[in-house]
Amino acid sequence: MKNDGNVSGAHRVPLQRAHSGDRATSKENPGIVYERQARSLLVGDALGVPYEFHTPEAIPPLEQIKFSPPNGFSRAHSSVPPGTWSEDGPQALALLHSLIADQRDV
Repeated sequence: MKNDGNVSGAHRVPLQRAHSGDRATSKENPGIVYERQARSLLVGDALGVPYEFHTPEAIPPLEQIKFSPPNGFSRAHSSVPPGTWSEDGPQALALLHSLIADQRDV
């Protein structure tokens, strides 16, 4: 499933620019907090897809990890374009949506 840039569907909340060292507080709009967390999860998921199913020793050093893996790295899913989410991203979004809809503390 390819990221279409809209992680929160019809309930999109505009992001506010975070300041260095800012953390979510109980006074902050929960929609902003949830969207930040969802975006972070999806970015991590998309960046991690090429490295799935590799041993830790096979992962390149951190300074070599970019949007696309370094040349010569054997990607887990060679036919999947860089930036594509795995099934983990949509499943997490569905769980988050369910928790919010049921008004549970997330």
